[in-house]
Amino acid sequence: MMGKNSELKALWLAFIAYFTYYYNRKSVTLVFPQLIQEGLTQQDAGTIISSQSVAMALVTFGAGILSDRFPAKHMVCFGLLVCALSTLLFPTGTSVGQYSVYWFINGLGQGFSLPSLLKLTRENSTPTRFATNWSVVLISVNFAGVSNPFITAYLSQTYYWRTSVYISGVLTLLVASTCFIFLDSPGDSSEHGEKSDTSANNNKNKHDDGRWLDIIQHPLVLMCIISRFSVAVTRQGVGDWSQIYLVNEQHLDVYMSSTFISLVEIGGIFGKLIAGRISDILLRRAIAAGGPGAESDGQLKLAARLPVSIAMLSFSALALHLYCFHIKHNTSLPVLAVTALLLGINASGNVVNLSVIATEISPKRAGLCASLVNLSAK
Repeated sequence: MMGKNSELKALWLAFIAYFTYYYNRKSVTLVFPQLIQEGLTQQDAGTIISSQSVAMALVTFGAGILSDRFPAKHMVCFGLLVCALSTLLFPTGTSVGQYSVYWFINGLGQGFSLPSLLKLTRENSTPTRFATNWSVVLISVNFAGVSNPFITAYLSQTYYWRTSVYISGVLTLLVASTCFIFLDSPGDSSEHGEKSDTSANNNKNKHDDGRWLDIIQHPLVLMCIISRFSVAVTRQGVGDWSQIYLVNEQHLDVYMSSTFISLVEIGGIFGKLIAGRISDILLRRAIAAGGPGAESDGQLKLAARLPVSIAMLSFSALALHLYCFHIKHNTSLPVLAVTALLLGINASGNVVNLSVIATEISPKRAGLCASLVNLSAK
């Protein structure tokens, strides 16, 4: 019972931490209209955003490698602390250069979010609940994306943008303190529920102690990198360009194109849950059929989870075909809705499954594997 309570506590704290990371990440972007009124140009705003994005891309890979060596709890708290301090400093800036430096530092902290929280979830999940738990943690980004604009708009309009940013910094600092006090990270131990099977794992996973080159050349790592890249192209292409493409090229009205984009996001929420749940169900059945010791068999885990990614890639290809060749100005709403939901469910769902597969290719190098896969989406 205590194990279950510990898992649930870690899951909720990971959910809150990722929500806070994302809320903090967008806290300045959403107040740019007021900054522009104060004299900031759109080019200046782009420079500030780019400084954060560059820092995140630089640090995410390194943070994944560090996650193989340091406890996830410390990395989660350190990232939140850096984000909090840089956010509290941001309103004190007086020039674009200072704003960019503060937000570059914020990006450094943001880069710790995904690797550390992925490891934290893995450490506090049984193998047959890992994908489900990770899908729940990832959904926090969707909740933050929906609530953040309303919260920031209210705070910035009522108390001015500096107060809104300060509140984001204080909230992030409080969450960092909460995680440091209440998180119980197993550190560098094996996955929860597999500690007694360490020797079996070492025998069955030949690449656990492999060199970097061995990991990079692992066929499944290469497959995950290519698949994650294709998923990122699909998500960003549809998310960023659908409004222009559907309105200007296919001559849909703005209402229909906005409905399409919203349905893609809604599909993404369900896709994460569906992918995580189905992946764990297939693994549970494979373990039951494999007999004693099957739970520690890394190859069995990969064989159980791979069909989910293959199926989702196939459905994504079908949805993209419909999107490119069958969405016209006279397309009915049901066809539009089915296409949008297919895109959202399968693209976002595969993000969950590919992240989980990457960590299970080589448990002792899980951070490196996950970083390689996630780097392909930057």
